Amino acid sequence: MKQELALTLFQQERLTLGRASSLAGMSQREFQGLLAERRIPIHYGVEDFKQDLETLRQMGGFDCHLRRVTYSKPLQRRLHNEPRVGAQR
Repeated sequence: MKQELALTLFQQERLTLGRASSLAGMSQREFQGLLAERRIPIHYGVEDFKQDLETLRQMGGFDCHLRRVTYSKPLQRRLHNEPRVGAQR
C-alpha cells in the first residue's frame, strides 16, 4: 500500500525520489527499479539537484570535491536562473 502511494505521489511530482523511496520503505535504487517496472519516468530537476548538493554539504567532507565540479553552460544558467541567449522571460 505504501509503495503504491509513494509511486502515485512521485508520479504527480509531489515527492522527490528520496522521499518517495523512504515512504515506500525501499532504497532509492530499489525504488528506481520499481519505477522502471511500471515505466514511470524519473523526474530530476534543478531543485532536486540543489537539494542533493545541500544534503552532501550537510554530510560534510564533500565540499572540496564539489568545488572541482564544472557544469555545462546550460546547467550553469539553470542553477543561477539566468535566461538563455535570445530567450524571453
